[in-house]
Amino acid sequence: MCRWPELEKVLSHLEQLPPPGPTEAALFRARAELARREVIPAKVLLTDMIAQKPQALEPRVLLSQVLLQEGHDLDAAEGALQEVLTFAPDHAEAHHHLTLLRQQRRITPAP
Repeated sequence: MCRWPELEKVLSHLEQLPPPGPTEAALFRARAELARREVIPAKVLLTDMIAQKPQALEPRVLLSQVLLQEGHDLDAAEGALQEVLTFAPDHAEAHHHLTLLRQQRRITPAP
């Protein structure tokens, strides 16, 4: 059963709340796009969020996940992970994914 319309109603309501409502709505919307495998809208939304709030960590974490799942631009994924670590040097998930990405690149050389 598809519940995306219900999610959109909740997100629309969340957007109308005082901060951090709109930010949380945008993050949930990006996650929903990723769940639907709609990578481009998720990337656009997250890139816009980062431009509006350059110090925000969560959009950077989610963007790194989107780029990793997409798998087309590993340089961008690595850069996004490094940016997460710039803001949060102890971020375990970013360290883990960066290690896996670098191991994968050693095993599978670029064409």
